[in-house]
Amino acid sequence: MAKRLRETDAKSIRKRSCRLRFKRLVRAVMLNQQWLDEPEEQGIVMNAKKNVAFLIRQKRKIGLLTVAEKALLRTPQENRTIDERKKLCMIISGLPCFSNIPPKLRARLIPVLRFSTIGGERVLIKEGDIPFFIYFMVSGEIEMKKSVHDKNTRKVSMVSEAIIGSGDWIGEVELLENCTRLNTLVALTPCEVLSINEDDFKRILQPFMKKQWHEKKLALKSSSYFDFLTDKQIVRACSYCVLTQYDPLQSIYAEDRGAVSCVHFILSGECVILQCLKMTVTKKDGKSTFELVKVENANQALFENTSKSIKSMGSSFIDHGLQKEKMLSDSVFNLNELLASSSDVEDEEALQMKKALGDDKSTEDDYFELLEEDYALDEDPMSKSSSARSSLTSVEAFSVSLERSSSKSAKQSVRIEIDDVQNDDVESDSVKIKSTDSSESHKAELNDSISFTETHFIDVGSLTYGGIFGLGEKMAHRVIMARTVVQCLLLPRYWLFEEEQNPGHVWQRRRFYLEGSIPSREELFGDFLKTRRWEKFKKDYVQSTLNPNSANSTQPEDIPIICRIVETRQDI
Repeated sequence: MAKRLRETDAKSIRKRSCRLRFKRLVRAVMLNQQWLDEPEEQGIVMNAKKNVAFLIRQKRKIGLLTVAEKALLRTPQENRTIDERKKLCMIISGLPCFSNIPPKLRARLIPVLRFSTIGGERVLIKEGDIPFFIYFMVSGEIEMKKSVHDKNTRKVSMVSEAIIGSGDWIGEVELLENCTRLNTLVALTPCEVLSINEDDFKRILQPFMKKQWHEKKLALKSSSYFDFLTDKQIVRACSYCVLTQYDPLQSIYAEDRGAVSCVHFILSGECVILQCLKMTVTKKDGKSTFELVKVENANQALFENTSKSIKSMGSSFIDHGLQKEKMLSDSVFNLNELLASSSDVEDEEALQMKKALGDDKSTEDDYFELLEEDYALDEDPMSKSSSARSSLTSVEAFSVSLERSSSKSAKQSVRIEIDDVQNDDVESDSVKIKSTDSSESHKAELNDSISFTETHFIDVGSLTYGGIFGLGEKMAHRVIMARTVVQCLLLPRYWLFEEEQNPGHVWQRRRFYLEGSIPSREELFGDFLKTRRWEKFKKDYVQSTLNPNSANSTQPEDIPIICRIVETRQDI
């Protein structure tokens, strides 16, 4: 009898273990079911805000954590070995949501982190509730909604504001501001999150986060652009904005991506507006004609944006999955390597030097020039009382500097004549080169038509403290880069252009002022041709004065030494 009971107990224990093993397997499959199915993409709906939030969302990242890593996160801290704790440190440091936290704080967070999964259509946070937890998104998508009172229907409706994705934080704003929940968050897909409670947040992260939050508030209050914002709007702006620092010669803004782009407010440092003039040079019959390359699509990017992409804008305002538009063929430059290089950008120009004793024979030599046109658009620091003052004031100076590097070959001479076209349109001006050479074969080469492309980078102007860009102004073949160490405040453009943050269309007016103050490509090309004509006139005048065969019999030896102006060949 006892033996039969023992056999029954053994069978029941075996059945129970099999049942528990099956339940464990089913639970593991349910926790990782997002690997097995892929939900259909949501289409465009009638809600404009929801469409914008959907288009700029971060794409869901699947499989950031393996089953073993999830099991390790679920294990209590006292049951983890030293190797497992080291492995957890490596896992947490690789997650995007902890990339901005110092390593020491990450190590202190590991014992108190709790891993959990959230099913689709589940309400994670409800507006008006008391905050108790902070969530770190590992994978999945969560929709942020806000209750809005409709004056027409007199009903309260939920309006979508953003879609939160991997790498974002949820719930830290309410604990920093010591207020109730500001939004309702609903899971769109199965999500994986890490969470800590209120006490652990205050003990570990609050000093670090409070300092950053205070810096954001000071940055917003220091600029007169945001004097009209209410306290709630300032809190919302602090949760959306990002403080970024750029090194010298680093590209800041080169491509306009529409509403997804961020508006940059300069807090310190100096930025330079660099314009690229890509022109076609045609040489025929000894004449060179310059023609500006037309931009067929204003959204085409010319420069390689070397600035670091913003991984998180508080609520996933930057979509890393969006594909960049096609760049112009053979037109992508690395500005850091190009501008930091010690070599000069060379462009062919003429130098006339007649030999003494009436020697009229001349040969040719190629020289190159670097043309820089500086429109110093230096802006005075903005006081809070002058909120309507624009960051770009006026063109203070226009300077042209010419640098030439001579060839290693023997010295030769060329005479350049620039014909003024009767039409005042500077785009139709041409630069004609007439040269004399004893070799008839070389003259035959000059008669051939040769076309090639030249690229000139022009320093258009500077932006200092209080400057603003990224409002949608024209950026065709233009880039804004840091001249010194620059600190900027970044805010999503679509949020600034909402009616509450855009009284009287203030941001559109500032954009119009920027477009009117900064010269266009055509205007800069006209100044380029005018500068070449001026250099030609100056050179011809100096050479005509120094020409010994002219009617003026004055020789350099006739000028007293004390009155002479010493000039090098590069200064002539």
